Amino acid sequence: MIDKSSSKQVPLPMAVDDQFLESGQPADQPAVLAFYASTLESFEILNRAQKISALIEDQDLEQKDQYRLLFGHSDLANVTSVLEIDQALTNWYRELPSHLQLSSPDAGQMSIFKRQAHITRLRYLHCRILIFRPVLSRFCLAQNELSSSVSKFHDSLPQRMALSCSTLCLRAAHEMIEIIHNNMNNVTVVGLIPLWWNVVLYVYTSATVLQAARLQPAVETSVSDYSIETSWKHAIGALKKLERFGSTAQRSVVALEILADKITEAVAPHGKMETGSSLAAGLPTPAPSTWTNSSTGQTPAPFPAPADPEDPEPGSVQFPGLGDPFDLADFDFDLNDMSWLTSAPVDL
Repeated sequence: MIDKSSSKQVPLPMAVDDQFLESGQPADQPAVLAFYASTLESFEILNRAQKISALIEDQDLEQKDQYRLLFGHSDLANVTSVLEIDQALTNWYRELPSHLQLSSPDAGQMSIFKRQAHITRLRYLHCRILIFRPVLSRFCLAQNELSSSVSKFHDSLPQRMALSCSTLCLRAAHEMIEIIHNNMNNVTVVGLIPLWWNVVLYVYTSATVLQAARLQPAVETSVSDYSIETSWKHAIGALKKLERFGSTAQRSVVALEILADKITEAVAPHGKMETGSSLAAGLPTPAPSTWTNSSTGQTPAPFPAPADPEDPEPGSVQFPGLGDPFDLADFDFDLNDMSWLTSAPVDL
């Protein structure tokens, strides 16, 4: 294993394809290898985003200081880190070769470059979600404290900064789902998008952001050119297309639908979350009959009483042809800590 300091002494590979190692890469012919080099660069930014996410999430929410309430440390180190990492990510994407930028005409010259451009954009959006997601989480959880604060939104810089971060997080989630939905091949599934396990991660991550935004009306209405309802439908549709590959996508769909139902019941008529641990803990789990197996069109039947010894234990749902039953107790989302927002399909 190479330590971090030593690894930085090893230069990234040159963006020159094998056949041009001696003559040099022609200026009018993009290098396929440039995608690999840019991927290595993105991993460093992704690592920084994951570290700052952990720092912000670990902070105490019982604060009167709005900077500490929404970003953590009173010395504003987390705010600085968020800005620095976003700057690094934005500069990384801006400085990519034109054929790796989704908006560039060069990305459509060859199918391999077109796919590379789509995957690169999805990596950028995923990293952006990771950067801003902890702020969105704290912004949602801090509603009671913020509403009783002397500093109201129109006078509060930290609240405006938190809203901006949350809006960018939501916008990235919308765009990620849109790209996957528009470019998923219905036959081979892959199309111009990454391999299925990355798609499951990206869609699940984005879908949890959509649901989190519903808990904070200011965030939910901040992205007017997208519809949460439409993006949610596309996210669930994409995951259902991936169910053929294994239980990860299947469990993700079930978990997201349970989460959506909980949030629907937790949001008051005026769109504001009702707080209190008793509310989140007491929300009912939707009945199995509300779910349909997309591969068979069948709805799991309710469990008979008394239970047969061979049947799954109460609290699990057996989807026809999908192997092991899903234990609904595994999908226990507490809306008062929002740890579900940082979960991944592999955790389900």
